[in-house]
Amino acid sequence: MLTALASRCSRHTIEFQNGKNLGSIPLRHEDETTQRLIAFAKKALHALGNREGCFHMELFLSNSDTIVFLEVGARAAGLFTVPIYRDTFGINLLELDFLIQSGLKVPKQPESIVPESYSFFIVFPKREGQIKALNTPEIQSPYRLDWQVEEGEQTRQTKTNVDYAGMMQVWNKDYDGLRRDFEYLNDDFIPIQYSTGP
Repeated sequence: MLTALASRCSRHTIEFQNGKNLGSIPLRHEDETTQRLIAFAKKALHALGNREGCFHMELFLSNSDTIVFLEVGARAAGLFTVPIYRDTFGINLLELDFLIQSGLKVPKQPESIVPESYSFFIVFPKREGQIKALNTPEIQSPYRLDWQVEEGEQTRQTKTNVDYAGMMQVWNKDYDGLRRDFEYLNDDFIPIQYSTGP
């Protein structure tokens, strides 16, 4: 059985390298747009002739609401997508891929996915300068914030997606509340104050 999940990336990764926060939030499995994306992804994999294993596909919705295929890789999604899918849907993509690639029996996957809680992640970029303060977000959802930098540290601008200053994972049973926190952290939250640099 093909398990398919979908999430929304907050922005292009080049923007992250240029100083913008970058996150990913799962889409509600039952939503019409999610089901359209999943149906498209299944057709694309079938057309490519390989449905064994774990795949990470990137799609776009155009301004005219047309689904546009960008790419697909024979791997699980990157950064912290695996733990948010595990915490939201109870599905560990790395474990499933290991079982498939090893030829071991894969447990039957659920027909419908109704999360008890939702989760997203967001990473914060580094900028050129000396860190004056690490800011604390004001959000309603519980979260874990892991800083990879400290006050007083001299940092250089992020050059790759894994060169981040900090990562947050956020949880909430209320999807609308979670989405509001996602938008705030993505668009409005300034994670670091710098005393020097641009």
